[in-house]
Amino acid sequence: MFSSKKNHDRREFLQRSVFGLASFGVLGSGQFEKPNFDRKKIFTSLNKGEDSKKIGIIICARYESCGGGKCLRSVKEHVGGFTLYPEDISLDVVGFGQCGGCPGVNVEYVPEEMKKNGAEVIHLATGFVVGYPPCPYTGYFKNFIESFYEIPVVIGTHPIPMKYLKAHKKLSSINEIKKVAPYLLDEDRKIMIDYN
Repeated sequence: MFSSKKNHDRREFLQRSVFGLASFGVLGSGQFEKPNFDRKKIFTSLNKGEDSKKIGIIICARYESCGGGKCLRSVKEHVGGFTLYPEDISLDVVGFGQCGGCPGVNVEYVPEEMKKNGAEVIHLATGFVVGYPPCPYTGYFKNFIESFYEIPVVIGTHPIPMKYLKAHKKLSSINEIKKVAPYLLDEDRKIMIDYN
């Protein structure tokens, strides 16, 4: 058992979580308390003295050669996962990295660097939920980052491209997207087409 959340290391945290089962409530989830974030405040207000909300973006390693154009464009346009922030709040990307490949070896380290750079929220890129197949670790990554690093996580960056939405509507994965990132499905269809 951990003496305190601050006194254990990432490796121990991951080992004790039995590779994510605890985060889904299957095993011993009581020992990993999730922080109680005031999500409304996180997305709608700036820290005192700041002129922008600082965010980090983690992409799926399947897209390691991605130039980040859709994610960065969606930050600027406040679409996709960034619709959660009011239009008048400026967003500043302070970190951009990838998960490191299954089962997400960089997720253990990348959030720490982003947090040191001032990240207040971390976004897991849209590719985690719309790639073929969707990443089975997305929920665990979210729970791990929020629990260990005490920083809120949003699933989704850019809008779901319409071609991906059409494919997922024929698959059971659409139900998972509805569950973890419903705001991505609420996007204007013209914008989704524009992100093809």
